[in-house]
Amino acid sequence: MNPPLLTGTTVPSKIAVVAAHPDDEVIGVGGQLGRWTDGSAVFIVNVTDGASRDGCDAARKGFSSSGAYGYARHDELEAALSCLSSSPAVVRFGFANQQVVRELRAVFDRLAQFVRTSAPDVVITHCYEGGHPDHDALAVAVSALARHSELPRFAHLEFSGYHGDPHGPLVTGRFPAEPQCEAARCLLTPAEQAIKRRMLNCFRSQERSLAPFGCTEEWLRRAPAYDFMKSPNGGCVWYDRYSWRVRPDEWRARVRLVDRHARGMACSRS
Repeated sequence: MNPPLLTGTTVPSKIAVVAAHPDDEVIGVGGQLGRWTDGSAVFIVNVTDGASRDGCDAARKGFSSSGAYGYARHDELEAALSCLSSSPAVVRFGFANQQVVRELRAVFDRLAQFVRTSAPDVVITHCYEGGHPDHDALAVAVSALARHSELPRFAHLEFSGYHGDPHGPLVTGRFPAEPQCEAARCLLTPAEQAIKRRMLNCFRSQERSLAPFGCTEEWLRRAPAYDFMKSPNGGCVWYDRYSWRVRPDEWRARVRLVDRHARGMACSRS
């Protein structure tokens, strides 16, 4: 049975949106946040502060340090959420941009603690699509949480972000072709489109990056049973084009590590 957010029936009482960077939650579900905050407790979990620790991104954006850049990105998120009539609660973990896969066990532990204390009915996060390594790593972490027998149960949904087309261009706002899964298309009303556009415009430091993203529709689906040992999107991995690519052997090792850690936690508590 599809969860309520996909069927359009009763909205759950607690919804958590787990996002890698400040702005990902707006890209994925910003147009629907106003619907959910009207009748639910909504949490935005930002796993990173959006700043890499080498300072290169900060310098390129005109900031004096990675710390200053990270603070600016969170301020932009606060400004974006203020566009809503009722703002979600924001939980910040503060991990470094581009390093979630290398901190996957620690990220899993922080998320497990959040799920234990907040007990969300629904957790919505990134799909495994090869757009950004932090996004893919969170798909791994939340999938492990959803399988964990000692944690409160929740419906695991995912939103679309961006990925590469095999022929070259960037694809935004769509799930990749593989795996083939049923997805729900949410058409935003003109008012919701206007709010989402205002929210996206609040991320001034990300203006160029956010330009390809539209505001007319959003997609959700129940997270499939991924094989995280295989490359996402049929091997067409967008972030392999950049210097911060993650080697396949390192990726598989980190996935195995968090899987063993999650199973070990369950055994120790049984």
